[in-house]
Amino acid sequence: MHQQQINKKNNWVLIVFLIAWFLVNLSFLTQFPFMHSDETWLSTLSRNMMTQGDFGVTESVFDLVPRYPHAIKIVFHVIQIAFIKVFSYELFSVRLVSLIFGTATIYFFYQLLDELVDSKWLAGLGTLLLALDVQFVYAAHLARAEALLMMMLVLALWLVIRWRDDHEFKHDMLLGCLLGVSIGIHPNSLFLALAIGFVYLWQWRDGNISFRNILLLILVVSLFAGFFVGFSYLFDSEFIPHYLSFGSTLGVAQTFGDKLKGLIPYFERLFNGVSGTYYTPDIRLPLVIFAVVVGLSILVGIRKKQSRKNDLLFGLLGLLLGMVFVGRFSQPSVIFIFLICYALFIAFVDGSRLLRNALLILVICVMGVNTIREIEPYLNHDYDNYLSEIRAVVPEDAVVLANLNTEFVFEADHLFDYRNLAGLEENVMSFSDYIDQNQIEYILYPEEMDFIYVRRPAWNVMYGNLYPYYDDMQDFLNEDCELIGNFDTPYAMRIIRFMSDQDWVLKIYQVK
Repeated sequence: MHQQQINKKNNWVLIVFLIAWFLVNLSFLTQFPFMHSDETWLSTLSRNMMTQGDFGVTESVFDLVPRYPHAIKIVFHVIQIAFIKVFSYELFSVRLVSLIFGTATIYFFYQLLDELVDSKWLAGLGTLLLALDVQFVYAAHLARAEALLMMMLVLALWLVIRWRDDHEFKHDMLLGCLLGVSIGIHPNSLFLALAIGFVYLWQWRDGNISFRNILLLILVVSLFAGFFVGFSYLFDSEFIPHYLSFGSTLGVAQTFGDKLKGLIPYFERLFNGVSGTYYTPDIRLPLVIFAVVVGLSILVGIRKKQSRKNDLLFGLLGLLLGMVFVGRFSQPSVIFIFLICYALFIAFVDGSRLLRNALLILVICVMGVNTIREIEPYLNHDYDNYLSEIRAVVPEDAVVLANLNTEFVFEADHLFDYRNLAGLEENVMSFSDYIDQNQIEYILYPEEMDFIYVRRPAWNVMYGNLYPYYDDMQDFLNEDCELIGNFDTPYAMRIIRFMSDQDWVLKIYQVK
């Protein structure tokens, strides 16, 4: 009876904390981090699906860039569409999806820690540590699929560890369904599948599950994979060749050895805060802690009495191999490593009560201060103000050439992105021909275009090689357009390291 009262009290404390964390983050949801064009890249596809009533469509902002429909992210888009219908088409709506799933991740992370350690106080401190981590806050704000996969990973880890000593076939089916549904969220669900798969292998080695459990898990996940692949073929009869062709442009087609070589430089970039267009917070402290904890865990050895901690260690190994196999070392993906490593850290310090409490409170304070320091500068760069400046000059129903980060201003099918211009040469088309063909009325010209051109080819990855059309574009802007407005904004420069170096200008031209 006494234990039930304690559990009930802990649940109420957790619920109050989750509500407080949600509301605090909600207050600056559209301000931190800088809105990334990936967010509108995904949201515009959701809006196209919604307005056209067809899931087999592609992004309207791209006409010269090859895009092919598929169902691999259809679950994610269905969720986004639901929020867009309820809250309208704006950054707040699509980021709210991530914040809700991020809050759910905190809840399941507490359950995971409660399963790993005997102290609910320690589980609570560990949960607070994750909730205050700037990388986690970032992932819970960004309107991408990471937040949904975060929850799926933590939920799956909690269940597979919880059932370790009482595993049944129905558990394999449920975990298989979780991993299978994740395929419809993002291809990076492979990270999750290998993480849980390696936990299964360790538990099989421990004698907690049989080989039939592993086969059943693989079977269920394979059925879901077959469903999403089959669904994709309904949209595109050449789905596999097209999907592999697109993946090859992202480095996915490299050999496993070449991909493996990219793992260490990936962590070096994260440690040094080197990034392209993704916000990269200061995460040196957690990276150092994780390196020490993982290293010590390996040195201690794989002992059966530490089997639950080793579940995490093998899950981390599977996750890293999944990242290498895919070959996409993007900055936002590091949050999956953080989730497992934070759980491993809490499990590792579960010893001396005085030592662990002092250490955790110190780390929480340092992390909290760091998170506030990282977020505070962004609170002055309100994305809504950026959109308001544009709306004051350009009608919402105008057809425009602009960066994707302006897409929330305009009606569906009315924006063409600068990435299309990389296809002008292949299509034997001049810049002016492209403007005429698409009946573009306004051109929103960010100063970053001049920056990229002067420093080519260093930043050609942004929009392709500007050289073939840059002079033609400048002549057109000077001779066939009228400058009707300009204003300073950090959103006129998407490369994070240069965003705060100066006042970047967005020029707005009206085509004569």
